[in-house]
Amino acid sequence: MWQLSLLKSTFMLGLLYDLQQNARIADAEAAAGQSKNKTERVAQNLQDLEERIDKLSLLNYALWTLLEEKVGLTEAELLARVQELDLKDGKLDGRVSGGVVNCPHCDRPLSQRRRKCLYCGYELHGEGGFESVVR
Repeated sequence: MWQLSLLKSTFMLGLLYDLQQNARIADAEAAAGQSKNKTERVAQNLQDLEERIDKLSLLNYALWTLLEEKVGLTEAELLARVQELDLKDGKLDGRVSGGVVNCPHCDRPLSQRRRKCLYCGYELHGEGGFESVVR
């Protein structure tokens, strides 16, 4: 009789263990699916950025060749201007950094990486071509 009771207990423990393992497996599969979706979004964003960089590079090259042909600027003059603009923020780091700008609507500091104010949602408009890229 006690053997039958032990068998039932062992069966119940095995069943509970299987249920717990199945729940863990389902959680792991859900997490893996979410990670896969996030990875696909990041890959698409990266591809979009690479395409934008390629287009900007082509545009810059076209502008430079026009300036070289039509105005007679030299590459040395171009490189000197690049260094001058790079040093505007006090660092020769290959980046253009604008100063802190406040939102025209709520007067709080605007993020350098966003075109919208994080505080009030105001969207910047009417900036020049390069200011919108630098921001």
